[in-house]
Amino acid sequence: MVLHQMIPGMTTLNHSACIEGKKADPEFFRYTLPKLASSLAHIQPLKKGRAVCEIFGGFGWAEGIWQMKQMADWMLVGGVNHFIPHAFNAKFPDNDHPPHFYAGGRNVQYPIFRQLMNYMQRMSHALSGGIHQADVAVYYNAEAEWAGGKYMLQQKVCKVLSQHQIDFDILPQDVICEEAKAANGCLAVNKETYGAIIVSYSQYLPQNIIEAFEKLAGDGVPIWFLEDYPDASTSNASVERLKECCRKTTLDELAEALSGNGHKSIRTAAEYPLLRTYWVKRDSHNIFMLWNEDIFSEIDVQVFLPADGKAVIYDAWCNKAYEAQQNGNAIRIRLAPAQSVLVCVGKWDNPLPAYDYRDDVLETLELDWKVSLQEALSPVFSEYPMKEFINIASKLTRFNGTVRYEAVWNTDAPEKYHCLEVDRIGEPAQLWVNEEYCGSVVSQPYRFDIAGRLKKGDNRICIEVRSNMAYHERDFLSSFIPLQPLGLMGEIHVG
Repeated sequence: MVLHQMIPGMTTLNHSACIEGKKADPEFFRYTLPKLASSLAHIQPLKKGRAVCEIFGGFGWAEGIWQMKQMADWMLVGGVNHFIPHAFNAKFPDNDHPPHFYAGGRNVQYPIFRQLMNYMQRMSHALSGGIHQADVAVYYNAEAEWAGGKYMLQQKVCKVLSQHQIDFDILPQDVICEEAKAANGCLAVNKETYGAIIVSYSQYLPQNIIEAFEKLAGDGVPIWFLEDYPDASTSNASVERLKECCRKTTLDELAEALSGNGHKSIRTAAEYPLLRTYWVKRDSHNIFMLWNEDIFSEIDVQVFLPADGKAVIYDAWCNKAYEAQQNGNAIRIRLAPAQSVLVCVGKWDNPLPAYDYRDDVLETLELDWKVSLQEALSPVFSEYPMKEFINIASKLTRFNGTVRYEAVWNTDAPEKYHCLEVDRIGEPAQLWVNEEYCGSVVSQPYRFDIAGRLKKGDNRICIEVRSNMAYHERDFLSSFIPLQPLGLMGEIHVG
């Protein structure tokens, strides 16, 4: 996953990229490519559900931890569960597809990169070793591109299904013709089952796949053709029997048709096209990954999960589990922009703290902040005069290093406060309270757990924000990605 194939926020339009053709199509790279890998991992027994991706290379220094985490979530929610990060390189400078994670100490985000790796390891572990639970199968109609005539790429189907929380695998012709079986009205391949097969429009299809569709439909497997049936097979045979046993709908009506026929397992009380889901059944537990693909708006919705038991929300970034708000199969999910969680449903014996849905009213914390800067490779911080929080990169356009914010907070009721939240932070940030480390944040919510860290009287607050190297290096690959601002922006709240 290299060379600008995915850029956060680019979910609809083709965007500039350093790949052959100079454009990246989100319908393919975002909604289809990960599924091609994970689908094969699911249906090929020797792979045991393992799909691997080389990730992060060739985006330039502008690809900081913020974007890396979103790329990881994008792959994880697509079913990829093994990763090879690109790249560790002792040479600097090196133009071979940066970013390079250490860069001789010049990459000041590198200490937080370790937490990103821990996050990806935990998520990969949780989503491995079980059975993927798909709603439908999508026919991989590559043959349509050389068979002649008109056709619809299956990537358009993949996008519609993804944005309606209808999970799927992509099945090629040989698997459907030679390995797939009908079982209780579903399609069975390896350990996977699919409630229906979706076929994008093709004016002509190979004769053997038409015969396979006819047989499977006769055995009770629902098969949906989009827009229209084929005119004939590639050998010019009639498709009249196919029309009698298979169904037809449009791309715009596909999600509603599947949902109305029971082929949608995860439901929501309101529509959120950028809520992405993935479901694995592992032993006696059901594990659901929920990711807010939207980088601008949050999601707060009741999600109806097809599993019985107690719902636990797991935050893999902090490695903490919490009890969810639950009413039967309805689970409240609140996701900040770009946030992801795992919801694990099953039997849980140990009590857990309640999940923080951020419903509490916070106080604005007004303090006198001292701001200081440390250049990469420098051992010292130098004070930087600043009267209000701003995007420091707008003033120091070549700065590469760490921005430190320090203040003293006096409180008579330390037990009253459990969190500290910043309206917005540009690039990764870390918090210390009275020299005790309180963790890091790389995306919203910019919220730190400070429970038990405060004392009565004066408390030293220290927040460090680590810059993006692209401001200093300005490599060619970084010209394709919008740079994040740098520093604290907006107000600071406690509650």
